[in-house]
Amino acid sequence: RGASDVTYALVSSCTPAVRRASEAELVGRYHQALCRRGVTGYGLEDCRRDYLRGVAGKVVMTVVATVLFDNASDHKRAWRRTDLDRLLSFLADRGIGPATFA
Repeated sequence: RGASDVTYALVSSCTPAVRRASEAELVGRYHQALCRRGVTGYGLEDCRRDYLRGVAGKVVMTVVATVLFDNASDHKRAWRRTDLDRLLSFLADRGIGPATFA
């Protein structure tokens, strides 16, 4: 779903503080843009839900990138650490953790 792209962008590219301050507005603007372009039957709550669901794909990509890609340099390890920290912040903000899936 397209809202997954919004998830990737906000979780990966923004500090947690910036994401928290802007995500509601940006998801709303994304939904408005869809509607202006003729999308029907897809409400704002559907879009918000898909935004949250998009984190599942982000988790998979972060794990794959951390395990399979070349992360030997200090720069790449720092980049992966930042990406993981931002993802964990997103999950913590929503109370998603190991107990969620138990």
